[in-house]
Amino acid sequence: MAEPYLGTLLVSCPDQKGIVAALAQVLYGQGANIVDSDQHTDPIAGMFFQRICFDLSTSSADRDQLEAAVRDVQLKFQLQYRLIVGEHTPRVAIFCSKQDHCLYDLLIRYRAGELHPCHVAMVISNHPTLAPVAKHFDVPFFHLPVTPATKLQQEAAALELLAKENVDLVILARYMQILTPAFVARYPSRIINIHHSFLPAFIGANPYRQAYERGVKLIGATSHYVTE
Repeated sequence: MAEPYLGTLLVSCPDQKGIVAALAQVLYGQGANIVDSDQHTDPIAGMFFQRICFDLSTSSADRDQLEAAVRDVQLKFQLQYRLIVGEHTPRVAIFCSKQDHCLYDLLIRYRAGELHPCHVAMVISNHPTLAPVAKHFDVPFFHLPVTPATKLQQEAAALELLAKENVDLVILARYMQILTPAFVARYPSRIINIHHSFLPAFIGANPYRQAYERGVKLIGATSHYVTE
């Protein structure tokens, strides 16, 4: 039996009939075997999201042929997609500020191998406070102090670092800064934020205090993709 040669297709588009069937047919037509598929529909936004993992070990198609087949259905369904074929370990950057618990938790799980296989390429912070934490885990640390006057300049410096290290995913771990639309546009659906409340309740600063003042009995956190 041939060794698995795996790929992943990530898609998002306006929700409509026939998407799942069309994508399955594309992969079948290229000789791929779907091994896992997850999908989600957001009825309020009217959007459809799907992640398909597939095996190409018995297929003669290469990446270019597979992508050409995906593009055939792209216009019909207004697809936005990412196609990953073969071995690829996502490179991750963590943005943080002064609070250390999110950064510690991520790096401990990273070291223990509990996260999906990835490589934490760097930690970027607007304060030097957590440099010793990154050093303890042997992760490069970059201090880019942000003020209203330097925000655009420091975002440009951060983007340069991300590009230099070929970062695939950005995690905001209590970064406490609002990214500009230009920054978000460079990494669409590739920035994850950790907000310490159940969104959409208690947005912005001091969500614990907001929750306490409202007298709620259950609190938590929300992880979400960052949009403009």
